[in-house]
Amino acid sequence: CDFEASNEFIANEVAGHDPSRALMLVNPSMTEADLEDSVQKGGFLGLKPYRFFSTTGDAVHCRITDFLPEHQIAVADRHGLIIMMHLSRPEGISDPVNLEDLENLTTKYPNAKWVLAHCARAYSAWPIERAGDRLRDMPNTWFDTSSVCESDAMDALIQCVGIERVMYGSDDVPVG
Repeated sequence: CDFEASNEFIANEVAGHDPSRALMLVNPSMTEADLEDSVQKGGFLGLKPYRFFSTTGDAVHCRITDFLPEHQIAVADRHGLIIMMHLSRPEGISDPVNLEDLENLTTKYPNAKWVLAHCARAYSAWPIERAGDRLRDMPNTWFDTSSVCESDAMDALIQCVGIERVMYGSDDVPVG
């Protein structure tokens, strides 16, 4: 992936189209200075990391900081940016490691706005129901519903965290 060209392209696409904004595609090799510079130049509203860029080479079992290092989260926190998080691990949001990482990172970086993509990668109700009590206590998290077709997953999410933290289709284009 040509990260620089991808980010330049999307920044140019939204430039001059208020109130449109874009998220910056990031990978773990980007330094704090690189991120600061690119966020400012491109006017990005947030960061979009993917588990497929994990430093471990394992997109299935990696931890959040394996594909979004803390120096990048610190930039998001400093500027109040969105982090469009695509969780890893087979059990998605109900995975104890993911929950522990999110609890620690959302507490340590309270100004970052965590958006957990695709109902926190819960395409049915059970992962949300398992994690609900812990998700409720992470006030700087929101939940995108794009690509989730099961109404029971969305219902469980609304019951667990409230309608105010559920976002309709915010990660849809061009994936959905």
